[in-house]
Amino acid sequence: MSVEILENTLNQSGLRWMHLAQMGAPVAASLWLARIPSYSLPLVETQQQHEKGLDLHHLRMWWPARELVTVKGGPEGLNDRQALLWALDKGQTLREAIVYAGVAYMDLVGRWPDVAMVQSLPRGATDTVNIYEDADERITVRLAALAELPHGFLLMCEEAV
Repeated sequence: MSVEILENTLNQSGLRWMHLAQMGAPVAASLWLARIPSYSLPLVETQQQHEKGLDLHHLRMWWPARELVTVKGGPEGLNDRQALLWALDKGQTLREAIVYAGVAYMDLVGRWPDVAMVQSLPRGATDTVNIYEDADERITVRLAALAELPHGFLLMCEEAV
């Protein structure tokens, strides 16, 4: 028995969709959940279905992305670059989300990001946001607008060199 990946897409709304199927036995959700980026895992929803006549088992999973993506068709300087797409939690402040996403970016990439992009800049927003500080180091990111971003998401990346 082998599991077939029928769909694994990131849609324009920032949702990751996976549809898996297998003949003869249910798809082991735990094995597939273990492959999901750890920052996205608490947001995952699942649905299982069994088509009795075909003995075909489906597992569908979806979640708002909190993962590294390669930007396709983005503005000049961002196209074909790696960035972290990050879904804000309901009720979370933008500043708090930028801090969490900045630390996640460092964890995943091994470098601090330089830019936090949002769909539109909030009124009164500062030009920079402090994402990490200790006695020896202070890391800030520049805040920028990127209208193409889905509502409720931000994009963390490094400045183009």
